[in-house]
Amino acid sequence: MAYMQRLLPFLIALGLATPAGEFLEPDSYHDFVEMFSGMQSVSDGARAFHFDGVAIDKKHGEIMNMLTPAGFLFALGSVMKIKRGGFLWLAPPCSTWVFFSRHSSGRKHNPLGNGKHMTTIAQNRLVSRLCHILWVAFKRAVYVVIEQPISSLMKLHPRLMRLLRKFNYISWEMDMGAFCGFSQKRTMLLTNAPWVEKVAIKCDQWTRRVIQEEPLHDTVTLTELLSLFFSSLHTHGAPPPQSQLWAAISSNVPQELAK
Repeated sequence: MAYMQRLLPFLIALGLATPAGEFLEPDSYHDFVEMFSGMQSVSDGARAFHFDGVAIDKKHGEIMNMLTPAGFLFALGSVMKIKRGGFLWLAPPCSTWVFFSRHSSGRKHNPLGNGKHMTTIAQNRLVSRLCHILWVAFKRAVYVVIEQPISSLMKLHPRLMRLLRKFNYISWEMDMGAFCGFSQKRTMLLTNAPWVEKVAIKCDQWTRRVIQEEPLHDTVTLTELLSLFFSSLHTHGAPPPQSQLWAAISSNVPQELAK
């Protein structure tokens, strides 16, 4: 109830709730929202298979900066328009949460940091705001996926940790390299979506060798590989096995690496 009390003025301003705290239905819906979208790989892959959605990243303007009132309202309104059974994919900034910054951010001894590092304070505030967005998604029966590097301490943020426990999130581990990332990059996916299990794929020895020795980013895009995933999601089947994933780029990989 506390989340609704804090969000109610914003939802009323957006025309998406009554003063009594009841959700109102939007005029239109979309299938997904990708927040902190960066290169929009998830959005591009989803749209390739006719999912309609919104990509949010502050590089597109302050209206998409979650740390501003306008940015928070934009994100809240976008998530409220996700259809039930759609998904919200988030990849929040990880710079102050990962292993390499734990000393400077103060997170080595306290997940919230030392309270003196301005970037750390801003990222704590960002996660708190995201918790309100996540609560809305859950109440709207929207699947959520939070993407972070494996060493990230973000899941230990007290408010986020309580929310994850309340709604029974599961943590899956995957390698970005298994989907043609530029490195192995072990990644955690915190989610309530049952289909995320299908992308919990690790790099095998052959894949790691290709990543190390061949500049894949010159020959294939992550979007192309994500498209394969969304194709399998669309047909409710399992993602293609690794041999099929790499078959899409085999003509660009030296034959000696494929042996």
